[in-house]
Amino acid sequence: MTTNEKRLKNGELYRNFHLELSGPVIAGQGKCSVWGPYQFPELMYTRSGSILCSWAMHRDTIEYTGESGDAVSDDGGLTWRARTPDDVPVYDVPMGNGKCFAGFAGKGAYPVDWIGKYTPVCQRGSIRVYAAGDIPECDKSLLCREYDPVTGEISTFPVTLDWPEMPLMVYPGDRIYPICQVMALGSRNGMIALDDGLYFCTYCGSFTQDEPYRGCNSVYVFRSSDCGRSWSLLSRLDVDAVTFHPAGHFEGLDEPMMGEMPDGSVVMLMRSGSGLPSWIVRSTDHCRTWSTPEQFDEIGVLPFLLTLDCGVTLASYGRHRLYLRATSDPSGMIWQDHREILLSPGEGDRSCYYTDMIPLSETEALMTYTDFHYPSPSGEPMKTVLTRKITVVRDQ
Repeated sequence: MTTNEKRLKNGELYRNFHLELSGPVIAGQGKCSVWGPYQFPELMYTRSGSILCSWAMHRDTIEYTGESGDAVSDDGGLTWRARTPDDVPVYDVPMGNGKCFAGFAGKGAYPVDWIGKYTPVCQRGSIRVYAAGDIPECDKSLLCREYDPVTGEISTFPVTLDWPEMPLMVYPGDRIYPICQVMALGSRNGMIALDDGLYFCTYCGSFTQDEPYRGCNSVYVFRSSDCGRSWSLLSRLDVDAVTFHPAGHFEGLDEPMMGEMPDGSVVMLMRSGSGLPSWIVRSTDHCRTWSTPEQFDEIGVLPFLLTLDCGVTLASYGRHRLYLRATSDPSGMIWQDHREILLSPGEGDRSCYYTDMIPLSETEALMTYTDFHYPSPSGEPMKTVLTRKITVVRDQ
Protein backbone atom coordinates (compact mmCIF):
# COMPACT_ATOMS: atom_id res chain seq x y z
CA MET A 1 0.00 0.00 0.00
CA THR A 2 1.43 3.38 -0.99
CA THR A 3 1.55 6.33 1.39
CA ASN A 4 -1.28 8.07 -0.44
CA GLU A 5 -3.42 4.90 -0.43
CA LYS A 6 -2.85 4.61 3.31
CA ARG A 7 -3.76 8.25 3.87
CA LEU A 8 -6.89 7.96 1.74
CA LYS A 9 -8.07 4.93 3.71
CA ASN A 10 -7.30 6.52 7.07
CA GLY A 11 -8.88 9.79 6.01
CA GLU A 12 -12.25 8.07 5.87
CA LEU A 13 -11.84 7.14 9.54
CA TYR A 14 -10.86 10.72 10.42
CA ARG A 15 -13.56 12.43 8.40
CA ASN A 16 -14.80 13.94 11.68
CA PHE A 17 -12.02 15.00 14.02
CA HIS A 18 -10.68 17.79 16.19
CA LEU A 19 -7.23 18.96 17.24
CA GLU A 20 -5.77 18.95 20.74
CA LEU A 21 -2.70 21.03 21.59
CA SER A 22 -0.24 20.54 24.42
CA GLY A 23 1.11 23.44 26.40
CA PRO A 24 4.12 25.37 25.02
CA VAL A 25 7.68 24.20 25.72
CA ILE A 26 10.72 26.47 25.45
CA ALA A 27 13.32 25.37 22.90
CA GLY A 28 15.32 28.61 22.87
CA GLN A 29 15.11 32.01 24.53
CA GLY A 30 17.01 35.27 24.74
CA LYS A 31 16.66 39.00 25.24
CA CYS A 32 16.95 40.83 21.93
CA SER A 33 15.12 43.71 20.23
CA VAL A 34 16.63 43.18 16.76
CA TRP A 35 14.43 41.70 14.00
CA GLY A 36 16.03 38.38 13.09
CA PRO A 37 17.51 36.64 16.14
CA TYR A 38 15.29 34.02 17.82
CA GLN A 39 13.07 33.92 14.73
CA PHE A 40 12.22 31.69 11.74
CA PRO A 41 12.37 28.33 13.56
CA GLU A 42 12.67 25.00 11.76
CA LEU A 43 12.34 21.35 12.78
CA MET A 44 14.23 18.32 11.46
CA TYR A 45 14.91 14.78 12.59
CA THR A 46 18.47 13.68 13.36
CA ARG A 47 20.12 10.39 12.43
CA SER A 48 19.53 9.11 15.96
CA GLY A 49 15.79 9.86 15.82
CA SER A 50 15.94 12.99 17.97
CA ILE A 51 14.40 16.28 16.84
CA LEU A 52 16.53 19.30 15.98
CA CYS A 53 14.98 22.75 16.35
CA SER A 54 16.99 25.59 14.80
CA TRP A 55 16.39 29.31 14.45
CA ALA A 56 18.08 32.44 13.14
CA MET A 57 20.52 34.36 15.33
CA HIS A 58 21.31 37.09 12.77
CA ARG A 59 19.62 40.20 11.42
CA ASP A 60 17.02 39.56 8.74
CA THR A 61 18.56 41.39 5.78
CA ILE A 62 18.92 40.69 2.07
CA GLU A 63 22.71 40.84 2.34
CA TYR A 64 23.39 38.51 5.22
CA THR A 65 22.74 35.04 6.50
CA GLY A 66 24.72 33.90 9.46
CA GLU A 67 24.65 32.06 12.73
CA SER A 68 21.76 29.97 13.96
CA GLY A 69 20.71 28.75 17.37
CA ASP A 70 19.55 25.20 17.98
CA ALA A 71 18.35 22.70 20.51
CA VAL A 72 17.63 18.98 20.45
CA SER A 73 14.81 16.93 21.94
CA ASP A 74 15.11 13.22 22.65
CA ASP A 75 11.50 12.85 23.82
CA GLY A 76 9.32 14.28 21.09
CA GLY A 77 9.55 17.90 22.19
CA LEU A 78 8.83 17.50 25.90
CA THR A 79 12.32 18.73 26.84
CA TRP A 80 15.20 20.34 24.97
CA ARG A 81 18.98 20.15 25.39
CA ALA A 82 22.08 21.63 23.75
CA ARG A 83 23.08 20.25 20.38
CA THR A 84 26.19 18.07 20.07
CA PRO A 85 28.27 17.10 16.98
CA ASP A 86 26.43 13.76 16.94
CA ASP A 87 23.09 15.47 16.28
CA VAL A 88 23.27 15.31 12.47
CA PRO A 89 20.06 16.36 10.69
CA VAL A 90 18.29 14.10 8.21
CA TYR A 91 16.82 15.29 4.88
CA ASP A 92 13.89 13.27 3.63
CA VAL A 93 12.88 14.36 0.08
CA PRO A 94 14.21 11.58 -2.20
CA MET A 95 16.00 12.76 -5.34
CA GLY A 96 15.72 9.44 -7.19
CA ASN A 97 19.41 8.50 -6.93
CA GLY A 98 19.43 7.14 -3.40
CA LYS A 99 20.08 10.59 -1.96
CA CYS A 100 17.84 13.36 -0.63
CA PHE A 101 17.44 17.03 -1.46
CA ALA A 102 19.31 19.25 1.00
CA GLY A 103 18.70 22.69 -0.48
CA PHE A 104 20.17 25.08 -3.01
CA ALA A 105 23.30 26.99 -1.99
CA GLY A 106 22.36 30.65 -1.59
CA LYS A 107 24.17 33.96 -1.30
CA GLY A 108 22.93 37.26 0.07
CA ALA A 109 22.49 40.39 -2.05
CA TYR A 110 25.73 42.16 -2.94
CA PRO A 111 26.65 45.40 -4.75
CA VAL A 112 27.87 45.48 -8.35
CA ASP A 113 29.19 48.33 -10.48
CA TRP A 114 27.73 47.26 -13.83
CA ILE A 115 23.99 47.36 -13.23
CA GLY A 116 23.78 51.03 -14.29
CA LYS A 117 24.55 49.98 -17.88
CA TYR A 118 21.17 48.25 -18.17
CA THR A 119 17.55 49.33 -18.14
CA PRO A 120 15.10 47.63 -15.77
CA VAL A 121 12.16 45.83 -17.30
CA CYS A 122 9.91 47.18 -14.56
CA GLN A 123 10.08 48.67 -11.08
CA ARG A 124 7.97 48.50 -7.95
CA GLY A 125 8.91 50.94 -5.22
CA SER A 126 12.67 50.88 -4.74
CA ILE A 127 13.13 47.40 -6.24
CA ARG A 128 14.03 47.14 -9.92
CA VAL A 129 13.52 43.99 -11.99
CA TYR A 130 15.90 43.24 -14.85
CA ALA A 131 16.05 40.46 -17.45
CA ALA A 132 18.96 38.32 -16.25
CA GLY A 133 19.46 36.92 -19.75
CA ASP A 134 20.28 40.39 -21.06
CA ILE A 135 23.13 40.90 -18.56
CA PRO A 136 26.30 38.92 -19.43
CA GLU A 137 27.97 39.94 -16.15
CA CYS A 138 25.15 38.38 -14.10
CA ASP A 139 26.29 35.31 -12.17
CA LYS A 140 23.80 32.56 -13.05
CA SER A 141 25.73 29.72 -11.42
CA LEU A 142 23.73 27.41 -9.18
CA LEU A 143 24.70 24.66 -6.77
CA CYS A 144 22.43 22.08 -5.17
CA ARG A 145 23.10 20.01 -2.07
CA GLU A 146 22.22 16.34 -1.64
CA TYR A 147 22.24 14.25 1.52
CA ASP A 148 23.42 10.65 1.66
CA PRO A 149 21.17 8.79 4.14
CA VAL A 150 23.73 6.01 4.48
CA THR A 151 26.73 8.11 5.44
CA GLY A 152 25.02 11.31 6.59
CA GLU A 153 27.29 13.34 4.31
CA ILE A 154 26.16 16.35 2.27
CA SER A 155 27.72 17.02 -1.14
CA THR A 156 27.15 19.72 -3.75
CA PHE A 157 26.85 19.58 -7.50
CA PRO A 158 26.32 22.17 -10.27
CA VAL A 159 22.83 22.72 -11.63
CA THR A 160 21.58 23.98 -14.98
CA LEU A 161 18.44 26.09 -14.92
CA ASP A 162 16.17 26.58 -17.94
CA TRP A 163 14.25 29.71 -16.99
CA PRO A 164 13.15 31.89 -19.92
CA GLU A 165 12.78 35.52 -18.87
CA MET A 166 14.70 34.87 -15.67
CA PRO A 167 14.18 37.94 -13.42
CA LEU A 168 17.00 39.68 -11.62
CA MET A 169 15.98 41.82 -8.65
CA VAL A 170 18.08 44.86 -7.75
CA TYR A 171 17.75 46.77 -4.48
CA PRO A 172 18.87 50.31 -3.58
CA GLY A 173 22.62 50.68 -3.72
CA ASP A 174 22.75 48.52 -6.87
CA ARG A 175 22.72 45.37 -4.78
CA ILE A 176 21.61 42.40 -6.85
CA TYR A 177 19.67 39.52 -5.40
CA PRO A 178 21.40 36.58 -7.13
CA ILE A 179 19.59 33.74 -8.84
CA CYS A 180 21.11 31.25 -6.41
CA GLN A 181 19.43 33.03 -3.51
CA VAL A 182 16.09 33.13 -5.34
CA MET A 183 16.26 29.35 -5.56
CA ALA A 184 17.50 29.03 -1.98
CA LEU A 185 14.37 30.88 -0.82
CA GLY A 186 12.33 27.80 -1.62
CA SER A 187 14.79 25.28 -0.21
CA ARG A 188 13.00 25.08 3.11
CA ASN A 189 9.49 24.21 1.98
CA GLY A 190 9.31 24.40 -1.79
CA MET A 191 10.37 20.86 -2.75
CA ILE A 192 8.28 17.73 -3.26
CA ALA A 193 8.99 14.41 -4.94
CA LEU A 194 6.29 12.95 -7.18
CA ASP A 195 6.40 9.69 -9.10
CA ASP A 196 7.90 11.30 -12.21
CA GLY A 197 10.49 13.66 -10.73
CA LEU A 198 11.23 16.52 -8.37
CA TYR A 199 9.06 19.64 -8.21
CA PHE A 200 10.20 22.90 -6.72
CA CYS A 201 8.57 26.29 -6.17
CA THR A 202 10.03 29.68 -5.33
CA TYR A 203 9.18 33.32 -5.95
CA CYS A 204 10.69 36.44 -7.45
CA GLY A 205 9.68 39.66 -9.17
CA SER A 206 7.97 39.38 -12.53
CA PHE A 207 8.15 41.37 -15.76
CA THR A 208 4.50 42.37 -15.54
CA GLN A 209 4.05 45.89 -16.91
CA ASP A 210 0.30 46.20 -16.42
CA GLU A 211 -0.82 48.45 -13.63
CA PRO A 212 -1.48 47.89 -10.80
CA TYR A 213 0.45 44.59 -11.02
CA ARG A 214 3.77 46.03 -12.20
CA GLY A 215 6.75 44.44 -10.49
CA CYS A 216 4.68 42.26 -8.15
CA ASN A 217 6.14 38.92 -7.11
CA SER A 218 5.13 35.79 -8.99
CA VAL A 219 5.46 32.14 -7.98
CA TYR A 220 7.53 29.91 -10.28
CA VAL A 221 7.38 26.10 -10.35
CA PHE A 222 10.25 23.99 -11.73
CA ARG A 223 10.68 20.30 -12.48
CA SER A 224 13.73 18.03 -12.60
CA SER A 225 13.69 14.54 -14.11
CA ASP A 226 17.41 13.85 -13.62
CA CYS A 227 17.87 13.83 -9.83
CA GLY A 228 18.13 17.60 -9.54
CA ARG A 229 20.92 18.09 -12.09
CA SER A 230 18.80 20.25 -14.40
CA TRP A 231 15.60 22.19 -13.83
CA SER A 232 13.04 23.61 -16.24
CA LEU A 233 10.36 26.18 -15.59
CA LEU A 234 7.04 24.33 -15.60
CA SER A 235 4.41 26.87 -14.56
CA ARG A 236 3.97 30.23 -12.87
CA LEU A 237 1.30 32.06 -10.94
CA ASP A 238 0.98 35.81 -11.45
CA VAL A 239 -1.05 38.41 -9.62
CA ASP A 240 -4.44 39.05 -11.20
CA ALA A 241 -7.70 40.80 -10.34
CA VAL A 242 -8.59 38.00 -7.92
CA THR A 243 -5.38 38.06 -5.86
CA PHE A 244 -4.46 41.75 -6.10
CA HIS A 245 -4.80 43.90 -2.95
CA PRO A 246 -4.66 47.72 -3.01
CA ALA A 247 -2.61 47.97 0.20
CA GLY A 248 0.73 49.68 -0.28
CA HIS A 249 2.58 46.75 1.28
CA PHE A 250 1.01 44.20 -1.08
CA GLU A 251 3.86 42.06 -2.44
CA GLY A 252 2.24 39.86 -5.05
CA LEU A 253 2.31 36.09 -4.64
CA ASP A 254 5.25 34.75 -2.65
CA GLU A 255 6.48 32.39 0.10
CA PRO A 256 4.78 29.39 -1.55
CA MET A 257 4.58 25.89 -0.12
CA MET A 258 3.46 22.83 -2.04
CA GLY A 259 2.16 19.60 -0.61
CA GLU A 260 1.02 16.36 -2.21
CA MET A 261 -2.49 15.52 -1.03
CA PRO A 262 -3.83 12.00 -0.32
CA ASP A 263 -5.74 11.99 -3.64
CA GLY A 264 -2.49 12.58 -5.55
CA SER A 265 -3.14 16.22 -6.39
CA VAL A 266 -0.82 19.04 -5.33
CA VAL A 267 -1.96 21.98 -3.22
CA MET A 268 -0.01 25.22 -2.88
CA LEU A 269 -0.43 27.94 -0.26
CA MET A 270 0.97 31.43 -0.90
CA ARG A 271 1.44 34.67 1.01
CA SER A 272 0.60 38.09 -0.44
CA GLY A 273 1.96 40.42 2.25
CA SER A 274 2.21 40.92 5.99
CA GLY A 275 -1.33 41.09 7.35
CA LEU A 276 -2.80 40.39 3.90
CA PRO A 277 -4.64 37.29 2.62
CA SER A 278 -3.08 33.93 1.88
CA TRP A 279 -4.16 32.00 -1.22
CA ILE A 280 -4.63 28.36 -2.16
CA VAL A 281 -4.44 26.67 -5.57
CA ARG A 282 -4.59 23.03 -6.65
CA SER A 283 -3.04 21.08 -9.51
CA THR A 284 -4.23 17.71 -10.81
CA ASP A 285 -1.58 17.43 -13.55
CA HIS A 286 1.67 17.50 -11.58
CA CYS A 287 1.98 21.27 -11.28
CA ARG A 288 1.58 22.06 -14.97
CA THR A 289 -1.67 23.97 -14.51
CA TRP A 290 -3.39 25.39 -11.44
CA SER A 291 -6.92 26.12 -10.33
CA THR A 292 -8.16 29.68 -9.94
CA PRO A 293 -6.73 31.04 -6.67
CA GLU A 294 -9.08 31.03 -3.70
CA GLN A 295 -8.51 32.96 -0.49
CA PHE A 296 -7.26 30.54 2.14
CA ASP A 297 -7.44 32.98 5.05
CA GLU A 298 -7.24 36.66 5.88
CA ILE A 299 -3.53 36.33 6.78
CA GLY A 300 -0.72 33.90 6.13
CA VAL A 301 3.03 34.57 5.98
CA LEU A 302 5.17 31.54 5.05
CA PRO A 303 2.30 29.03 5.30
CA PHE A 304 3.42 25.53 6.21
CA LEU A 305 1.69 22.28 5.16
CA LEU A 306 2.01 18.83 6.72
CA THR A 307 -0.06 15.73 5.86
CA LEU A 308 -0.08 13.04 8.54
CA ASP A 309 -0.52 9.35 7.80
CA CYS A 310 -3.98 9.45 9.39
CA GLY A 311 -5.04 11.43 6.31
CA VAL A 312 -5.33 14.81 8.04
CA THR A 313 -3.41 17.78 6.63
CA LEU A 314 -2.32 20.63 8.90
CA ALA A 315 -1.55 24.24 7.93
CA SER A 316 0.17 26.81 10.16
CA TYR A 317 0.56 30.48 9.29
CA GLY A 318 -0.02 33.97 10.64
CA ARG A 319 0.81 37.64 11.17
CA HIS A 320 -0.49 39.48 13.08
CA ARG A 321 -2.08 36.45 14.69
CA LEU A 322 -1.01 32.82 14.67
CA TYR A 323 -3.38 30.26 13.16
CA LEU A 324 -3.56 26.48 12.86
CA ARG A 325 -5.99 24.85 10.44
CA ALA A 326 -6.76 21.26 9.43
CA THR A 327 -8.56 19.16 6.84
CA SER A 328 -9.26 15.49 6.11
CA ASP A 329 -10.47 16.34 2.61
CA PRO A 330 -8.21 14.23 0.34
CA SER A 331 -8.02 17.09 -2.18
CA GLY A 332 -6.93 19.60 0.47
CA MET A 333 -9.53 22.19 -0.55
CA ILE A 334 -12.16 21.97 2.22
CA TRP A 335 -10.82 23.04 5.61
CA GLN A 336 -12.06 23.40 9.16
CA ASP A 337 -12.14 26.89 10.65
CA HIS A 338 -8.78 28.13 11.82
CA ARG A 339 -7.74 27.89 15.44
CA GLU A 340 -5.77 30.73 16.98
CA ILE A 341 -2.66 29.96 19.01
CA LEU A 342 -2.54 32.64 21.63
CA LEU A 343 0.65 34.62 22.24
CA SER A 344 1.88 36.51 25.28
CA PRO A 345 0.65 40.11 25.59
CA GLY A 346 3.17 42.85 24.92
CA GLU A 347 3.93 46.00 22.97
CA GLY A 348 5.13 45.88 19.37
CA ASP A 349 5.71 42.67 17.44
CA ARG A 350 4.49 39.59 19.26
CA SER A 351 6.03 36.98 16.94
CA CYS A 352 7.64 36.59 13.53
CA TYR A 353 4.72 34.20 12.78
CA TYR A 354 6.95 31.84 10.82
CA THR A 355 6.26 28.23 11.77
CA ASP A 356 7.31 24.68 11.05
CA MET A 357 5.89 21.24 11.81
CA ILE A 358 7.20 17.69 11.86
CA PRO A 359 5.28 14.39 12.23
CA LEU A 360 5.57 12.49 15.50
CA SER A 361 3.20 9.63 14.64
CA GLU A 362 0.22 8.87 12.39
CA THR A 363 -1.92 11.28 14.42
CA GLU A 364 0.60 13.64 16.05
CA ALA A 365 2.81 16.51 14.95
CA LEU A 366 5.22 18.89 16.65
CA MET A 367 4.89 22.59 15.82
CA THR A 368 7.40 25.37 16.44
CA TYR A 369 6.79 29.13 16.48
CA THR A 370 8.04 32.26 18.23
CA ASP A 371 6.62 34.38 21.04
CA PHE A 372 8.47 37.66 21.58
CA HIS A 373 7.14 38.32 25.10
CA TYR A 374 7.18 34.86 26.64
CA PRO A 375 8.35 34.95 30.28
CA SER A 376 11.76 33.63 31.24
CA PRO A 377 12.13 31.49 34.39
CA SER A 378 12.50 34.77 36.31
CA GLY A 379 9.37 36.22 34.69
CA GLU A 380 11.13 38.64 32.32
CA PRO A 381 9.58 38.82 28.80
CA MET A 382 11.96 37.47 26.15
CA LYS A 383 12.03 36.44 22.52
CA THR A 384 11.33 32.73 22.68
CA VAL A 385 11.21 29.74 20.35
CA LEU A 386 8.40 27.43 21.47
CA THR A 387 7.12 23.99 20.50
CA ARG A 388 3.72 22.35 21.01
CA LYS A 389 2.42 18.89 20.22
CA ILE A 390 -0.66 18.70 17.99
CA THR A 391 -2.86 15.59 18.25
CA VAL A 392 -5.60 14.62 15.79
CA VAL A 393 -8.50 13.10 17.72
CA ARG A 394 -11.23 11.19 15.88
CA ASP A 395 -14.79 12.16 16.78
CA GLN A 396 -17.21 9.28 17.23
